[in-house]
Amino acid sequence: MRGQRWAEAGDRSSRRFGAAMHFSFGPSRLPITNARVRSFLRLGGLFRARLTLTSCLKGHTMGGIRWSIFGAAALVLMAGQIAIADDADTRRAIRRLLDVGWSTSPSARSAADVAFAEESVAIAGDLRALEAWTLILLQQRRYEEASKRVDQWLAKDPDNWFALRARVWLWTLLKNYPAAMVSAEKLADQISAADPSTATEEERQEYVDFLGRIYGYLGGPATANVGQEDRRSSEKRVLAKLGEQWGEAFTESRDGVLQRHLEFTDSRSDEREKARDAEAAEREKTLSEIEGEREKMKSRAGEIQEERNRLRDELTSEVNELQKQERPLAQQFAQLDAQAAGANRELSNLSVQIQRLEFDAEREKDPVIRNRLLREADRLQVLAARIDRDLRVIERQAAAIQQERNVLASKLREVQNNYGGQIAGLDRELQGFSKREKRLAGEEARAKKPTSGTTGQVLSLGAQAAALSTYDTLPLEARKELLFKEL
Repeated sequence: MRGQRWAEAGDRSSRRFGAAMHFSFGPSRLPITNARVRSFLRLGGLFRARLTLTSCLKGHTMGGIRWSIFGAAALVLMAGQIAIADDADTRRAIRRLLDVGWSTSPSARSAADVAFAEESVAIAGDLRALEAWTLILLQQRRYEEASKRVDQWLAKDPDNWFALRARVWLWTLLKNYPAAMVSAEKLADQISAADPSTATEEERQEYVDFLGRIYGYLGGPATANVGQEDRRSSEKRVLAKLGEQWGEAFTESRDGVLQRHLEFTDSRSDEREKARDAEAAEREKTLSEIEGEREKMKSRAGEIQEERNRLRDELTSEVNELQKQERPLAQQFAQLDAQAAGANRELSNLSVQIQRLEFDAEREKDPVIRNRLLREADRLQVLAARIDRDLRVIERQAAAIQQERNVLASKLREVQNNYGGQIAGLDRELQGFSKREKRLAGEEARAKKPTSGTTGQVLSLGAQAAALSTYDTLPLEARKELLFKEL
């Protein structure tokens, strides 16, 4: 019966908890589902769970009250253990994020994104996790994303000095100078209103120096992009907030940035002047070399023309000499050719006459006449044989003369090729001078351009002089170590 009353009291308590929790009381055990308690704590928090337990105890019977008190005590004890376990998970997840993402390489960036997605449940709503992820984004130079996280950080913790510092620094880096000055004034308010028991002199000194460097940057390296009237007005307000105690430190840090910027500017100007002097000297050297090369080309062109004329004269002389030797041979060959042609005509005529006489003799019946025709044919054959021998002599003489002419023609070709090749080579060299002159004209035009004094060193000094990181950087490593200690 007693166990039954305990069970009934437990059922009434369970109904009062509603859907958020469920208890099943019995005489020997008090089983409570750990997952449900964890879920309830995440929804309402430990404080809300305690209030719910207190409200559930009202109106119970003595037995039910007794068991409800036991159940409440067990629940509170378990809730504390779960909260401790959850915090351990959160701290582990935050340490993992910092370990994985604390690098600027693309692989570290990807790994950090993956780790953040995997640990999103464990770190949800935790301010330390938000700070850690913001530090990682700043370390990886993902400034647009970091800016959004800083806004979330300040929404949850508006009095956090480092978050305000990051806000000022990011707005300055992203060239939103009016917003940077507004945030700087908020930070100055925090510094001036700080309780000495919560902020040490060193901490305030650090943040005052930071504000001084920011306004020095706005008044120096970034002056061309910042409304100077607004900057001066904002700076006066900041000095008024800081008071005399910190105004001197602010001014010293500001002037330090202005002095350093002036040193960079002077170094850049000196480097530019050196570069201009070097460019001027190089220009004079280049123009002198161009003029010297032109003189060499002009002198060489004269030598080439003389050489070309000499070769052409020698070629003409040798060609004339060979033609002189070939001319009588050509005349002799022409005479022999004419004699051979006359002999061939006589042989042709004699052959026709002989054939006619032999034909007539064959048809003649009178023996006397036939014998006379045959004797005449024989006489003509003797004459044709003599002419044929003379023709052979003429042909041998013509062949000998033609051989001599061929030798002279071969010599003529050899001479023409030899001299012609040399003259063509000289002509190509002259054409090369023409192309070379065009290139020299281009080099001369470039060399005569006004000196700019722009070198890699000058550009580097200019970039350094304009970069915010030259004058101030966020102490991310120190902040990371501090966060690790808190974990």
